[in-house]
Amino acid sequence: MKQWHITVIALVVLLLATIWLVPSARMGVEVVLFDLLEDNPYVETEAQAKSILDAFQTISVSELPEDYIRRNKMDQKPFQEMCRNMRFRVLTKKDTYRRIAGDVRIIDVLSRDDTFHSLHYFSKDEVYLGIDERIIYRLIALQDALARSGYNPDALLVRFGHRHPVLNTEIGGASKSRHIVGEALDISIDDVDGDGRYTDTDKAIVLDLCENDIISDSGGIGRYPGTRSIHIDVRGYRARWDQQ
Repeated sequence: MKQWHITVIALVVLLLATIWLVPSARMGVEVVLFDLLEDNPYVETEAQAKSILDAFQTISVSELPEDYIRRNKMDQKPFQEMCRNMRFRVLTKKDTYRRIAGDVRIIDVLSRDDTFHSLHYFSKDEVYLGIDERIIYRLIALQDALARSGYNPDALLVRFGHRHPVLNTEIGGASKSRHIVGEALDISIDDVDGDGRYTDTDKAIVLDLCENDIISDSGGIGRYPGTRSIHIDVRGYRARWDQQ
């Protein structure tokens, strides 16, 4: 075998190994694969999102596998009380690549931990989505409000949605974070106004919409000055904070 053949084979093997071993690389390939094989339209309305969510089996916390509950400390105080009324949707890894709000995918609002990242595209293992559908609908409303005002609705990157207690602790979340019960999103803001770059104006546009329309007095808004990030939630009462 010629030397260049060996080199090409070695590079292919290295590439495949990287894709398999590095979750972010594997996810990138799996996203492309899903969009090639499945009908995965852009989601513009609450009705579309509801139809997608309703297609999955919904279970209560008590119906979750005991190992999932124990591993993620949902059986410990204060999480047991916090989580007792949550509902979870049952998916497979492949399902998580479906769009759920604009171009945002289910995987973006899922509690992504090492167990999840160990699964491959065709895995039949169950994945549990603990997101509250109300926060998905608020995200769609925010995207719609941006579009109606002539701004870019896809300049919002969802960093976190639901976080089970262990993951929430690992990333330094508040002990009673609304992420634990799936009621919150952390969003990173990009070029909302379309001027070719991110500025404080982009974040101000989003915060203004959230303050006066999308969230208002029905939930929390974390503003995090000096960053591109904001937090929104549907806790049911007004809450505001600025600290990182």
